[in-house]
Amino acid sequence: MEKLALTPTRPHFIIMENIDEKIIVVALFLGAVTAFLSVALTYLIMSIL
Repeated sequence: MEKLALTPTRPHFIIMENIDEKIIVVALFLGAVTAFLSVALTYLIMSIL
């Protein structure tokens, strides 16, 4: 009974882990882009002024 109870949950956890990893990668990518854009905008404003 324990094996039957545990087996169906395993693929669900694997899918959830993959989704979490994708969200983390996307969040890091967006954070890097946002930081780069903020630095670029600051540099442009400083160069104009």
